[in-house]
Amino acid sequence: MDAPRGIVTGGNLLSICKLVRIHAKAWLLIVILIYILGFLGATYNHVMDLVHGGLFPYQKMTPNVPSWLNIYWTLLTILDPLSILLLVCTIDIGLLMYLIVITSDVIINYWYVIGQSGILGIFNYGQLCQFCFMIFVLFTYIPIKREIVLLKNRESHKE
Repeated sequence: MDAPRGIVTGGNLLSICKLVRIHAKAWLLIVILIYILGFLGATYNHVMDLVHGGLFPYQKMTPNVPSWLNIYWTLLTILDPLSILLLVCTIDIGLLMYLIVITSDVIINYWYVIGQSGILGIFNYGQLCQFCFMIFVLFTYIPIKREIVLLKNRESHKE
């Protein structure tokens, strides 16, 4: 008998939660919860920037911000919650989206900060928190993918 469609196609968070509960993999849910909370916080920050600064607020808030960077930072208001939605609905695509968004965001932010403040600019609280979150995502991405494959295989062999 084939595995349920949602599990075969990448699964949603609900199907993964069922498998985790069955196979006692609480660490997986904790890591996914950390992913979600991290991007919820980022979404909140970007929404507040838009509330206080209007559309494309970053040139008003920070000197010398190129237009493309203002657009990218504003787009994060959409990309961050979209990543959460994808993680919950199709975990494989969501994980990849997280990896792309956080990595690009950290690289672009460090490029800007170093250009504006020099190398010591990287040692501010916001940059360090974001960098640590990126490292967390990079180091947990492959173990999560492996665990999801193992859980899916166990479930499909069970049926």
